[in-house]
Parts: sequence; C-alpha cells; structure tokens
Amino acid sequence: MLGTASAMTGKYRNNTCILVEVKQDHFIFLDCGEGSLNQLVRLRGEEGAIRVLKNLKAIFISHQHADHHLGSIDILTTREDIFEQNNEPIPPLYLIVTWKYSNFMTSYHKDIQPVLTNLQLLKNEDLLFHTQKDEYWEDICDAERIRLVDENVLDEFQKYAGLSHIETCRALHCRDAFCLTMTAENGFKLTFSGDTRPIARLVEIGKDSDLLIHEGSMEHGLQKDAIIKKHSTFTEAINVGKDMRAKFTLITHFSQRYSKIPLLEEIENEENVGIAFDNLVVNPSNMHQLRLLYPALRLMFSKEYDEMLNKSENLKFYESKDRELDMNPDDDEQEDPKSELIRKLDLQYKQKLENFERIKKWRRAMIDKEKPPSQQEMKRLSNLINKVSPDSGSRSSSPSRKSPARGTSKSPPPSGAAKSTVRRSKSPPQASNIHEKLLKIKSKESPELVKNIIKKRNISPPSPVRLSSSDISDRLLKVAKKEGSQE
Repeated sequence: MLGTASAMTGKYRNNTCILVEVKQDHFIFLDCGEGSLNQLVRLRGEEGAIRVLKNLKAIFISHQHADHHLGSIDILTTREDIFEQNNEPIPPLYLIVTWKYSNFMTSYHKDIQPVLTNLQLLKNEDLLFHTQKDEYWEDICDAERIRLVDENVLDEFQKYAGLSHIETCRALHCRDAFCLTMTAENGFKLTFSGDTRPIARLVEIGKDSDLLIHEGSMEHGLQKDAIIKKHSTFTEAINVGKDMRAKFTLITHFSQRYSKIPLLEEIENEENVGIAFDNLVVNPSNMHQLRLLYPALRLMFSKEYDEMLNKSENLKFYESKDRELDMNPDDDEQEDPKSELIRKLDLQYKQKLENFERIKKWRRAMIDKEKPPSQQEMKRLSNLINKVSPDSGSRSSSPSRKSPARGTSKSPPPSGAAKSTVRRSKSPPQASNIHEKLLKIKSKESPELVKNIIKKRNISPPSPVRLSSSDISDRLLKVAKKEGSQE
C-alpha cells in the first residue's frame, strides 16, 4: 500500500496507490496518486524500485480525480528512462483507463511531453459486461452478457500480466468511475472498489473474493457527508465485504481527519477486516494478523485518538438533534442542510430514471412506426438524449445502501479498437498551439485578435522539456530525500 489517503496528500498518508505483485516479477498499479514514485522508493529502495518499474505490466486508473492519477506521469517517464539508460528495448505496458483519460494522455503526449512510448491502451468501458438489447432497446434478461473488448487482445493482456480474468463495473462516484476485479493464474481473486458508494454490481463481480480493497473515507456517523460526496463509510465497506463473502476486507482511502489512525469502534470487532496505512505489505498468509496491531496503534496515537473520540461524541449529539427536527416538521426550525441536499440528489436521480423511460418509449414508438412525435416533442426528446448520458446514473447519488446496480450502461459505449499504440514523437510538440488556445480562453477574443496579441507582445511560448535520463540512481535518491526533508 503506497498511499492510503483521500483527496490530498499529508505527512502520514499519501494519495491512493496500491502495488500488486500478481506473481513473481509481475507488478500492477491500482491507481497512481501524486507522489507514488516517492513512496515506491521509500518502500523498496533504489534497486527495488528499478526492479518494480522494469517488471511493471499494467496501471489501472479508476477515475479522473487528481488524487488517483497524477503520479502516473512520473512512473511512465522514469520507467522509460531506466530502459533507455541501459540501451534495452522497452517492453509494452498496459494502461487500463477510461476513454476520457486515454484522450487526456494522448493530448499530453502530443502537446506537452512524450509519455506513451510502447504503451497499450485498454478502456475500462470495454471491460464491462453488457446486457444484450432487443429491437426496442430493452434488456434481454436470459441472454448471455457481452463486452466490447477484442477477446484476442484481452487474452494477450491477461497472459502477459499473469491473470486469468479481469472485469470492471461502473462505480457510484463521479462520471466515468470504475471498480475492478481480477483473478491471478493461481486462482487468487482481488477486488478493488476505487471511489464509490456501496453498489450491488460490485458485490456481483467480486463474489467470493480472497481480498476486497474497499474505500472507507469516514466513520458511519458522517454517513450524510459520505452520501453527498459519493464515498463509503467504514461500516458500509464492511457490509460490502460480507455481502460478497470476501475472505478479507482491507479498508483504505481515509479522510485526512484520520491521518494517523482511524476510529476503530466499527472495525476492531470484525474478524476479517483490517485497516491500511502507507507502506503496509500484506499477503494471504499475514493479512489476518492486522487486527493484532490495533492495541499498539491506540497507544502510539493515544492523544489524537482521544481527540477524535470527543469529536465523534459531539457529532452524535448534533445528529440526534437533527433527527428530532426531522421527526417534528411543524417546528419553525429549518431542515438540516445536508438532509435537504441528499433529498435533492435523490430526486435528481429519480428524474433521470424517468427521462430514460421517456426516451425508451419514444424509441419504441419510432420503431413501431406509430404516430411520429411533433416537432416540439422531437426537439424536447432530443435535448433529453443529449442531457442524459448512458452512465448518468453514476453521477447521481441515492441515500439508500441498496441502490440499484449500475454495472451496465443503458446503451453500449462507443465502439472502437480495444488496443491502440502511441509511438514517441520524433519532432518536438508545437507548444505555440497550446499557447494560442490558452490566450483565446483567457482573453475571450477571436483567433485573429489572439494572433495579433501574440505578435504585438512578442510572446515566446515555453518549449516542452524532456527529462534527462543521465542518472536514474541520483534521480530516485533525490525523490526519497525530498520526501524525507519535508517531514
């Protein structure tokens, strides 16, 4: 566990990053927050970090939030420099990301810095299993579920990474957020939630997992905050593990309010549950021993733990007051702002479901060649289709733990090649194009006037800089020393 914090890095917890050794010298990163390279050097040392990067097979990015992907650039460039310094051919590396993030990386490679040499892109959307549709776009419940990825490409990747199965499902967090489950060749099954509210589809694909790594951003007393921010509480993460019959549940992605240690009241009585902290190394033989650390952690951080307990008690007191207000709607007191926001989010989600049903009815009417809708109705329905995306369910929040599964899209994602290779550009990227775009956005002027501004002010756009590969050892040591000096 190279990083176990949410949102931002801190002194004791770095952004989310999990290094998985599928089998000997077959490594996969699950998310890659800023500072992941620093943490790798601190945990493995210089030689160990080089060994990991040379044998890295894949990087999985669950969604586009910065605390889950900003460290990927350092990983990619440092890996390339290691092979170039030794004059060795660069083996392929699979980047398992959303279509939106793949577009971002392609633009970054083209316009800023080449990072995608010998890199194979696999889209999270293509690893989804979709329910087949009939001519009316209705689900065919008894039909076999399908996915868009090319089976030959998938088999090649799984063999290369040491896996026998990999699958994704949509998370209930932001748009284009995903959960992942993968099974090693030896049969060990690992499920990773990414950032999400509890969802039924994750329970389905992760059934009987040997290890569930689930986010638990806050204690259950802050459930309203978790619903609003589309995260899970400790108790909810534990319940997901029980529902999928996971042999062990490891809770990570803690809010910085628990920078040193989370509250253990919800966790310590569960036999097959443990908490993650930075530089933690677990394997099937020792992960059940994590519970033995709790008494020592309480003593080490007794002052901080007592402060968190006092805050938790105060929180419970105010929550009881809020419940009393909710039970007495005739009082002059206003509704709790968080409860009001949750109610609005739930209403918004229901409205989106209604919009989906209206679109489906319109499609059926058009297929059956019934009376076509009027021009006004056609325009209104077209706006609905543009407004409601296939995965819009993942952008709304429902306060119920038993929210409907959103593992499949209402319509399949765009087709396209499941694998693409981007080669390093031989010529330097044209930074002037970026500079003109930025000026256009900032000044909100026409392109002609922007060119005049550039010419008049004699602005010289900065040229892209490619990091030197002269000394990888010094570079890695500087990373570790810089991190240590900040403490």
